[in-house]
Amino acid sequence: ELLTDFLCFLEIYQRRRLRVVLEVTGLDTCYPERVVGVLNAINTLLSDSHAPFIFILVVDPSILAACLESAGSMKGTADNG
Repeated sequence: ELLTDFLCFLEIYQRRRLRVVLEVTGLDTCYPERVVGVLNAINTLLSDSHAPFIFILVVDPSILAACLESAGSMKGTADNG
């Protein structure tokens, strides 16, 4: 929210609408935990209805889905030692 507020301030200062375009590549080559972390971060940035962010995800969707399933099945196993 702080980042979004800062960008809104810049829009007022520059008197024009700003957009921040972020391209995410190689996510399908990361460990499942990292994939989940990045997607959660993207979700947080997009949770504000006035968020000026545009994300371009360059990924293999089948690998991404498998990572999410794997991360979901591993949830809670880290505490088992």
